[in-house]
Amino acid sequence: MKKLFVRSMLLSCASLPLMLGPMQMHAWSAPGIEEQGLPVLEPYKLVRSLRMLQDQLVTGKPEAVVMLNRLLSFVSADMQRAPDDFWGKPENVYAAIIYLFNGGNPGAVRKVLTGIKDDVVPAELVKGALAYASGQNIEVVKLFSVPLADDVPVELKSSIVLVTANQMAAFDAATALQRLDQVRLGGPGTLFEEAAIRRSMPIAAKLGDADKIRLLSRNYLQRFPRSPYMRDFMQQFVDAALKLNDRIDNAELVKLIGTADPIMQYSFYLQIARGSLVNGQTERARFMSEEARKLAEKLKADPSRANLYAAASGVASDGASDALRELSQISPDRLQERDVKLLKAAEAIGTLVTRKPATETDIPAMPIAEGAVAPETVASAEPQPSPDTRWAPALKQPEDDLQKTLEEARRKIAEIDVLLGKSIQ
Repeated sequence: MKKLFVRSMLLSCASLPLMLGPMQMHAWSAPGIEEQGLPVLEPYKLVRSLRMLQDQLVTGKPEAVVMLNRLLSFVSADMQRAPDDFWGKPENVYAAIIYLFNGGNPGAVRKVLTGIKDDVVPAELVKGALAYASGQNIEVVKLFSVPLADDVPVELKSSIVLVTANQMAAFDAATALQRLDQVRLGGPGTLFEEAAIRRSMPIAAKLGDADKIRLLSRNYLQRFPRSPYMRDFMQQFVDAALKLNDRIDNAELVKLIGTADPIMQYSFYLQIARGSLVNGQTERARFMSEEARKLAEKLKADPSRANLYAAASGVASDGASDALRELSQISPDRLQERDVKLLKAAEAIGTLVTRKPATETDIPAMPIAEGAVAPETVASAEPQPSPDTRWAPALKQPEDDLQKTLEEARRKIAEIDVLLGKSIQ
């Protein structure tokens, strides 16, 4: 009786993680769970409960996560103990596949699908699910590239779109984005919309669709501010801001970011500032780091990172000396290792930029051969070489030094690019 009560509570309070790959879940056989003697629930009832709780999870109710492992074990065990007549009903087979595409136990689902009759659900659906359970992603996309029958549940169609979106975008980004739009619009406020937005972001950025990025970002920040997958969205937002630097200006970014809570805004500004800096977008890096500085002051947060990005954005400008001075005041102990490397790189570039060039006083005097008349004593009527020609040999050395300095700077910047990996971490 106690086990039945615990099982009922789990079905009421727990949730699955969003659309993980079939090989990413390892909790379907948690030790200590005995199912003998408990009634077997039909899969469609189990999956319906799980889906409802998933929707609650992405809207900010993460308390069910602590029960995740036990719940997954219950669902997996029930599916494996289910009598054969359960699998003669299409709704149970559809539920098993939805469970699979939402991070369920691929082994349990594979066992179910290999034993069902051919006429219960469309054969291509079973083939695609088995391919997914085996990690054959290309085969999955191929099998699900055509529309499914009308009687296939909308939740299953949406799940298929979500698990195939990345692969489809590789060869038909526009179609992938269109399908994700259908999922997003068909389930406002649900797990499906949340997942569809996150999968749409990199595709829209790839297509250069700034309007879609604005729409998706606004919807996500307004509807899912407490989603456990916010970090994933944040990274995609930063990537899009960098890729569409010339299409989404700073004012628009500030407006979008402003819908998040202040702590999250601070994180957004820091990440965009760093990414812009590494990508050579110094104007955006400077702007975003200044916004981060303002928030750091309001939040009473450590401004070291914001100060680093602000100063680093100026090391190659006319204000390089001031930037170097500010960099020297930043304690490496307050930075993560990757930012310590960035600090050293910025100091190296600033040192090169501020290196004192040769001046006129460094130019050696032109030698005068014995018996020759000094230029100033020659009559004005006699043709004389122009000053540029006369001083050319002496000017050549400073020019060569300058060229070497520039080449050294370019080499240093190339080394820094390799060091930083030209990516945001």
